[in-house]
Amino acid sequence: MTAAQQPATAAQQPSPPEGYLGTTARITSGPAPELVEAGYALEIADAPLLHRGLTLADLAHLVELVECGALTRAEAAPLCTVLLELLDQPAAAFPYDPVYGDAYNSRERELERTLGPATGRLHLGRTRREAGRIAFRLAVRDKLLSLHADVAAFADEVAGQAARHAATLWADQTYLQPAQPSTFGHYLGGFAEQALRHLDRIEAALGRVDVSPAGAGGAGGTRLPMDRTRLAGLLAFGSVGAHTRDAMWSADVQADAVAAAAQAVATIGQLAGDLEIFASPAFGYVTLDASLCRASVLMPQKRNPYALPVLRGGAGTLIGRLTGTHITDSSSGLRAMRAEITATVRQTQPQYQTSELLIGSIYAGYRITEVPTVMRQRNFGESRKGHNLLYGLRYASVITRTWLRERRARGKANRTTET
Repeated sequence: MTAAQQPATAAQQPSPPEGYLGTTARITSGPAPELVEAGYALEIADAPLLHRGLTLADLAHLVELVECGALTRAEAAPLCTVLLELLDQPAAAFPYDPVYGDAYNSRERELERTLGPATGRLHLGRTRREAGRIAFRLAVRDKLLSLHADVAAFADEVAGQAARHAATLWADQTYLQPAQPSTFGHYLGGFAEQALRHLDRIEAALGRVDVSPAGAGGAGGTRLPMDRTRLAGLLAFGSVGAHTRDAMWSADVQADAVAAAAQAVATIGQLAGDLEIFASPAFGYVTLDASLCRASVLMPQKRNPYALPVLRGGAGTLIGRLTGTHITDSSSGLRAMRAEITATVRQTQPQYQTSELLIGSIYAGYRITEVPTVMRQRNFGESRKGHNLLYGLRYASVITRTWLRERRARGKANRTTET
């Protein structure tokens, strides 16, 4: 072994913090600072998202432990009192500490300081992951319900504007060129139609998220006679996960939720892109309220419609959520890559190749790095890129279909390797 490969000696190992999980068993050291920075800190960042759901999961589990006879009411009462107090406490007021690991472990340490060994009763018949999985599904469900309400409000507003402008004549645009005589209301109505389809997709994703993993244990259930249907009812889930391992470990449900959100934001991003063009002096079709604009330090005559590019940036952010890589510009035509990528990454799209190449490269394991570029105004010719509803719809479709294709291919490869 080289010096770099030598295990740390007892003197070099960090002392375990008080109550650190595993120190009474096989974990003889506290976490390395590098582990805290690279792993635990990322996990604890999800604490605000999971905070309330973890408490709800604990309360439901405590009720079922009493009802199935594993605990008496007297044994459960102190835990119940503290959990009910914690339920209304905001996450920011809770002392989450990344040195203890994820939100569950950090939270349990605080409960131990208050209740002592009685906290361990929450482990009866349940793993740490089960509580986290319940909290995560509850959080995703809330996000989808909020997204559904927002998309419904968008559909209602854009449909109302379409009705108000049903007689507003304009020249419909393709490739930024006047194409056919139409009305602005007809143009806006297309976005309302898209929004209705997004609502269907969000509802489908919501139905798959609204499935309870409570009582699933680590993967194969629990030996305690716990009523999983009762647990699902206590947590207001719509149904019970029929397969315990699937309820605990599957990731496709969350991916469906992100895909539904990505398509919804792609529509809003396309509308924002169009309005940014229509708000320019060259068109002058619309005027953005001053509260949504930003000035230029060097060029005071400008009135930049800043809110619109902020909306457009949402599509790039959600592609990052789908692939695990943060991308701010998913359609840049400037790309530098090794020659082998053109042979190893599948490319089938005759148009919108940038997103297909980007997503395929990420799934193939290549490292993606964005660098700043300066786009100058062209002096001659015109862009061949579309600036209409159909272009945005096709672009969103390519993103989703490529992601599904690459995800399925990766899953198939993993199953082949396991076999």
